[in-house]
Amino acid sequence: MKSACLLSVVMLSLTTGPAMAVNKCVNEHGQVVYQSAPCPTTAKGSEITLQKAPPAPVTSPTDAEELKRIQQTASTLERERRLKDIDREIGSVEGLITNYRQAMNNELSALQQKKQLANNNLAGATWEQSISAEMSAVTQKYDTLIRNQQTRIERLRADADLLRKTE
Repeated sequence: MKSACLLSVVMLSLTTGPAMAVNKCVNEHGQVVYQSAPCPTTAKGSEITLQKAPPAPVTSPTDAEELKRIQQTASTLERERRLKDIDREIGSVEGLITNYRQAMNNELSALQQKKQLANNNLAGATWEQSISAEMSAVTQKYDTLIRNQQTRIERLRADADLLRKTE
């Protein structure tokens, strides 16, 4: 009980501590000067009163517990938000993979139609071979794009697993 009263007296004396007077003076050259002494008669000026800032509030154990609970809630909400972002991104990347596969099939179909037009002569055989090489390049291009996106999905899923383990 005595310590609570003593703390109250100390807190009251700090908040009602003495004010400090500062004089703001403007000299004959128009320069502003701050000083503790009164302004000279050749200068214009006024007195400014400064108060000490109140001390930082002392946190009680219940305040600390409340702060910890709020921080835990914020952390949980942030983790849930990140998981939703990851799920959305995975869906977006899966859609991109589907689009890549569709584009690859379209390109291969167009090349296949060209290949069927090749005549059974030397020029046609050369053209058919060229189209086959182009089809191989198209397949390789889209396989690389798809593999990169699948790797991205694996990383996102690993991130999500880590977040779920910290719950």
